[in-house]
Amino acid sequence: MVGHVLTRKKLLILDDNAPFSESLCDLLTQQRFDARWATAADQARAAAETTQPDLLIIDVNLGDHSGLEVAQQFWTSKLVTAIIFLTGKIDFDMSEVPVQLKAISVVLHKPVDKETLLEAIAKLTPAAAAKQVL
Repeated sequence: MVGHVLTRKKLLILDDNAPFSESLCDLLTQQRFDARWATAADQARAAAETTQPDLLIIDVNLGDHSGLEVAQQFWTSKLVTAIIFLTGKIDFDMSEVPVQLKAISVVLHKPVDKETLLEAIAKLTPAAAAKQVL
């Protein structure tokens, strides 16, 4: 059982809406993920450097920053290997995601239901899922 706890999927949420981020983090923690959240890119970068998340869940619109640009910086810096983009824009889709991130990411529209989010996490983190079998 100890091995199972050590291999929990690590998730990092970056959204400038603190109540949403905290709520999503609580939901994912209840689902037995090691989830952390931040409301600013620099906070998220510091968290990613120390926790090495399996997955970044990031809002496309971070106020002063583009979530697409921040995610690309995290990927280029090897801080994340998978990304879920969250957006409230109805017309936003994968065509707007940078080409190098398309294979490692999905776009989900807010409000996202729990089952859809959990399916996306499972799809994007197969290596972490395989570790949990141990």
